[in-house]
Amino acid sequence: MSGDSKIQKSGMVTASEFLTAEEVGKRLRLPLSTVYHLARSGALPAIQLGRTWRFPSRDIDELAGKKPVPGRILVVGPDVVAREFAVGLLQPRGHLILEAPDAESGLEAARQEAFDVLVIDFHLPGNDGAEFVRELRIEYSLSQIIMVVASPDLAQMNKLFDLGVFALLRKPLDASQLVGSVERILRARQRLTL
Repeated sequence: MSGDSKIQKSGMVTASEFLTAEEVGKRLRLPLSTVYHLARSGALPAIQLGRTWRFPSRDIDELAGKKPVPGRILVVGPDVVAREFAVGLLQPRGHLILEAPDAESGLEAARQEAFDVLVIDFHLPGNDGAEFVRELRIEYSLSQIIMVVASPDLAQMNKLFDLGVFALLRKPLDASQLVGSVERILRARQRLTL
């Protein structure tokens, strides 16, 4: 029996269970600066050891997951950083992304082009996310909508789920939840069209 198998059987964590930032960048097809930003913000599962970051390989492999089904995604929200975060995660996975800062421009974009997934911030200037979703119901299935909320109260959550929103994600966005939700919608839509 080798020393490695003894270590693994004893329940200790080995170095091979963790990845470097460079390895994560390659697996997720993200620039190194984005990997560090996501680690610092807590959006990527990571452990900081001194000045270096280590990423649990199992969690990163889940994020890398299966080959994504490419989709057209509309990201609507007033926070530029949050939109850039979503674009930085989704665009390298082969998705075409369009951004809108408010409900009015988001509604205009959604009516001009067909999107597979809509990622919408609940707090939109001049319009809350629930009202925006009601307006979208004419052109879109609500199973295509992911709503992002800062600190949802029970009434908000019930309203959104009653409308039929696919997923409700909390801010700050978690990389694996966003990618997982988007790709579940895209895989389901692909199965429906086959």
